[in-house]
Amino acid sequence: MTEDQIRKILEEYKAGALSPDDALHRLRSLPFEDLGFANIDHHRTLRQGFPEVIFGMGKTVDQVAKIVESMHKHNHNILITRTTPAHFERVKQIAPPSSFRKTQRLSAKVP
Repeated sequence: MTEDQIRKILEEYKAGALSPDDALHRLRSLPFEDLGFANIDHHRTLRQGFPEVIFGMGKTVDQVAKIVESMHKHNHNILITRTTPAHFERVKQIAPPSSFRKTQRLSAKVP
């Protein structure tokens, strides 16, 4: 989550366009989201200037998909290293448009 995204939530709440429960729900996954097999650092962009990178090797297609779904719903740029064509096929269904770099074994989605 970026500063602009947090600011937007606060402004919507202040303007009455967002209920306290809705604002809390949108902020609930901050700063980390535990998926059971991976923790996603949604505040990394605020601290480091860029989001987490997913290390695909050793993760199932479903695990990578769940991480991508979480990052995509938070509007993160998504980069997956050591990925496979099978990972990419699922990623592009979740977060189009995505691209795959076969030689580098990278999948990426940039909003």
